[in-house]
Amino acid sequence: MPTKNNSEIYYINVRDRLTDLVGAVERDNCLNLQSLNIHAGIFYTEFLNSLFDWKLKNANEIKQNAKGIDLIDEENKIIVQVSSTAKRVKVQSSLNKSDQAQYRGFHFYFIAIVNNVPKYKPFTLPKEIIFEDVYDVTKLQDKVLNSTNKKKKALSGLVEEYFSDVRQGNVVPMKAISKEDLFSALSNAFEREKKNNPSMIMESINESIFPMCHLEPKVRVDANTIG
Repeated sequence: MPTKNNSEIYYINVRDRLTDLVGAVERDNCLNLQSLNIHAGIFYTEFLNSLFDWKLKNANEIKQNAKGIDLIDEENKIIVQVSSTAKRVKVQSSLNKSDQAQYRGFHFYFIAIVNNVPKYKPFTLPKEIIFEDVYDVTKLQDKVLNSTNKKKKALSGLVEEYFSDVRQGNVVPMKAISKEDLFSALSNAFEREKKNNPSMIMESINESIFPMCHLEPKVRVDANTIG
């Protein structure tokens, strides 16, 4: 059986960690927990800078409450939106909201923390901004695959720094869901629906929400425990 060379090992490490992050973000989103999205934005700033040799910074550090963009590289004229939502309407909204006059001539990239975004119909593009593409995780993994060994090694080290506690099959990058956050999310869901049939709500939580969020319902929720 042939042994993997270092380049392949680095790539597989980066590929798997990016995939792990997609699963974790999906899990937190379905529980209405947003803090991981913030951590993901910080991670992707460094990741994109390393992969493309950009000099991205948090856009809010340059302009308070920047609309439609999260990251900016003024030297290379690049603006980036990072989102865990890849719907066409989200991309179009980001294009519409961006300060087109301030970023005249800038290249706009939409980074989607999802796998395999669909093929979109053409966007309505502002004249001032150059729309480059929507990069999903699959496309970013391809960019890593075709990068140099030196770049793969650097990216592998970066994901290890951010994902040091992640183990295959145990998707908990950067932040595990605390019992308090989980209870709060379930309690809020119950409060919204308690006028309906509580027994059916609990069954839905136990049988649907946990699997959607990649969690094992080791402690089943009882209607009498929330209220």
